[in-house]
Amino acid sequence: MTDSWVPTDYRLEYIRHELREHGLATDPCGLLERVVTEVAYAAFSPVHEGSQTGYGAIITDHWRVHCDHIPEFYPSTSASCNENGRRLADGANGFLVWDRNAPVLWMPSFPMQSEAGLFSLRDEVLFKQPERSPHADPAGTDVVLVQRTGGGTVTVVHWDGITTLRAGHWFFKQYQYRQRVEEQLESRLGGISDVMKATVRSALRLCLHVLSPNGCGATLVLALDADGCLSARLNHENALSGVSWLSLRQRLHHRVLAHLLAQIDGAAVFGENGSLMDARIWLTPKQHANSPSLGGARQLTAQATSRDVSSPIITVSADGPVRVFHAGELIANFSTEAH
Repeated sequence: MTDSWVPTDYRLEYIRHELREHGLATDPCGLLERVVTEVAYAAFSPVHEGSQTGYGAIITDHWRVHCDHIPEFYPSTSASCNENGRRLADGANGFLVWDRNAPVLWMPSFPMQSEAGLFSLRDEVLFKQPERSPHADPAGTDVVLVQRTGGGTVTVVHWDGITTLRAGHWFFKQYQYRQRVEEQLESRLGGISDVMKATVRSALRLCLHVLSPNGCGATLVLALDADGCLSARLNHENALSGVSWLSLRQRLHHRVLAHLLAQIDGAAVFGENGSLMDARIWLTPKQHANSPSLGGARQLTAQATSRDVSSPIITVSADGPVRVFHAGELIANFSTEAH
């Protein structure tokens, strides 16, 4: 494919440097240069100065293999394209696919408009393949997604995490499985159920890919069945009723949960099976933790309460960071840092 748009060298070097500094430090499949070019197009192309504000690209080494592993709940079709393929790829209804073969336009049956959708697609395609694990090193193949939204934010979903260019600032956050939260909890508690592990993973997916990108602050308590101390640390006076059918384990419920959490103060309490037990609950620690501030009252209250209970508590700050507390300690910190 011959590009009709060629970025300047200094812009390519700038993006290459920033991507390396903000998460894309490894390039196991030799995809970096194409990723750099697509990010440059998404960030600087004259197309985006007009009416076409969105863009989407998928960079991979074996699209035919990966395409076969797109799950059924992402119905889609592909079509051949030429040098005008970028003009068709709006980053929601169409993505230009670059691999070692002729480029194609991949068209999902419903718009891929959220970070959660991009992450879920990549996660499903890669880790449902035999012998692929999110904890393993890259196995010689990869899928990188680049998306520009109408607001101008450019998101790069890659092996190590998610890199974002927003309003001239670069940000990076790791995936939930990089800090192995469920394994840490299992070790600290002497074992947790497989059901609870799945709930932890689902909670982090909601926090990192739905709440955090949308600036929705929240506190989630993942109540262990055996935690006999938790009820004494929860004030139900203003609890919200009628929402117990919602579940962390149901991905379709995540946007509804985000809408709910954006409207309420206090914490949401979920059971081991992921079901929402209570919402708009006040945490009542015995005393505030004597530790440096991690950003405000939400983190201090969560950390202090976690000293008195065995259940993990997750906080999401409105400015992005996601933190996990257990037994008074910060055991995972998914900060979104700018350069």
